[in-house]
Amino acid sequence: MTRPTRGPQVGRPRAVLLVALALAAVVDLGAFVGVQAGGPSQGPEPQPSGAAGPGPEEVAAEVVRAVADADCADLAPLLDPAADLPYAVTSCLDGTAQPQPVDDVVAAPAEVDGDRATVRVELATGGTTSALGATLRRADGAWRLDGLAPLG
Repeated sequence: MTRPTRGPQVGRPRAVLLVALALAAVVDLGAFVGVQAGGPSQGPEPQPSGAAGPGPEEVAAEVVRAVADADCADLAPLLDPAADLPYAVTSCLDGTAQPQPVDDVVAAPAEVDGDRATVRVELATGGTTSALGATLRRADGAWRLDGLAPLG
């Protein structure tokens, strides 16, 4: 009995995205993009004491979505300025990244320890799911991406 042959490799663009993320990945993740209508963004609005801004899950998912879409114009406020970010993020920020087809991005509940958080983010592409680990740091009341790396 012969097995049917498969069509084109639909996982290749996702694999390219994951390899790019791994090139300069560090173990720490960050903040959520709150795109606001009107005028250029000056960064996230300061949160009053006790006010809840976007959680680490929202920030992690938004950063991954923006990088996959190569739409990073408003991403800088979600990133920790001291972070050593992977090539996929830096190339998105400088406008040289190409969009990667991603069907869905889902963030699992964060593991929070004080002002640090870790989030598992899953990317679905062409029926295949891959996972990234994001680390975030809370600064000035806002979660910011501090690192992003593929999970095995």
